Amino acid sequence: MLRGRPISVELFCALRGWAVLGEDVCALADSEGQYQVLPGYPRVCLWPDSVNFLFSSPDALPLMVSGWEKRFLSLDGSRAQFATNPAPLAATFLLAERSAQHSAPSIEPISQRAALLRLVRNTYMNWYLDRRQRAEEFDVLTRLVASIPCFTVIPSSDPARLSALAELIESQASRCFNLRAGPVLGTASSHV
Repeated sequence: MLRGRPISVELFCALRGWAVLGEDVCALADSEGQYQVLPGYPRVCLWPDSVNFLFSSPDALPLMVSGWEKRFLSLDGSRAQFATNPAPLAATFLLAERSAQHSAPSIEPISQRAALLRLVRNTYMNWYLDRRQRAEEFDVLTRLVASIPCFTVIPSSDPARLSALAELIESQASRCFNLRAGPVLGTASSHV
């Protein structure tokens, strides 16, 4: 069991051939109701226990900074790809707490209301927003959840089930892609 830290779904999907736009925090651009995910920073950061699980050694990746145990994988194309161009958002997958239930991992559609509450709760640095900015953010997120399907992803507490989780996300993403003619690029855990 990992020390309570989730294994990066972004990295696991990247190792399966997906190009990554961002990790944990994604900036969105709203262009007349069409949402674009903007590229973030070309690396995925991991704790040593996750690195050990994925690469069979906690030291398999370089340290982010000297004196801190967190490590990173560069999305330079050698092991994983970085998506350098914005891409349309076709669905949002919101990560729930890991579950020991036999049914995990699973993906469930969630209501617009539930998705909105989760997104509002998980927007990045919202304590810096004044009342007007917070109202604008709420308006953007309300329009966003009305324009795309939203799902809760329930990962298994067993890291060995990560492959099953990736397959579920790929399957659901393919369905959304075919319905909306655009890639599915959003995952959110603690931030959007």
